[in-house]
Amino acid sequence: MRGQRIRIYFSETDRFEGKRLSDTLIHRAMEHRLKGATLFRGLMGFGSRGMRNASILRLSESLPVVLEIVDAIEPSEAFLKDIIQLAPHVLITREEVEILDLRALVPQT
Repeated sequence: MRGQRIRIYFSETDRFEGKRLSDTLIHRAMEHRLKGATLFRGLMGFGSRGMRNASILRLSESLPVVLEIVDAIEPSEAFLKDIIQLAPHVLITREEVEILDLRALVPQT
């Protein structure tokens, strides 16, 4: 099945209406009935807000995070439109992918 991978890059301290942006984005993905989402926390990164890293002296500092979603194109496009309104400051990438659902290939016993 053809689909797309969406990656949303932001900071772990980013907020939307007082809540962590990561929580809001994952809940929105669920509301859009997307197949799933995974949040990755970076150890180091840089971007428009400068360098960020997880040194021992800076454990409380904001680290980069990436939310990754893979789903069919149509439902993920609707989700993207919602996110652009919700968090216009984030960086978003998307790539076309081939989705293999291995459960469909394995005989059920």
